[in-house]
Amino acid sequence: MKLNKQEQQALVVLEKIVEAIKNPGSFPLDISEGEDSALLRTFGWSPKITTISKGELESTVRGKETPLLTVSGYGPSGSYSRQCFFPFQVKSRKPKKIDPELKARREKYAALEHQLSITVVRGGKKEDIEKLIDMIGMTTTEKRERASY
Repeated sequence: MKLNKQEQQALVVLEKIVEAIKNPGSFPLDISEGEDSALLRTFGWSPKITTISKGELESTVRGKETPLLTVSGYGPSGSYSRQCFFPFQVKSRKPKKIDPELKARREKYAALEHQLSITVVRGGKKEDIEKLIDMIGMTTTEKRERASY
């Protein structure tokens, strides 16, 4: 099969990654954003997306503390380098910070979904339907208020 330049580049990068994992002395392997994009377009896999950055990491598996890979690129603030840890290196991740407004919205939608299931299971009693309509009205009013900002 004939491969284009991008596919050839992706194969070379993939071979480098495998070699870096096999030979711990060559850590960390540094790949560019372009090489990462070539992997994503060719194989549907991106180390930048599927690995865990050092900032998200709480603890690693003992003996696997060194990042295997760094992805370097250029952004609005200049050059950067993202240290990448593969899932087999990660013992635990930092808990994700949840926006309080988003959490409240999720709870309201969960309550709305619960009320809908109660209404359906009970066969649509009048008081259940009225409560559901009130909950939907409150939710849509909040959406309109947020949209008007």
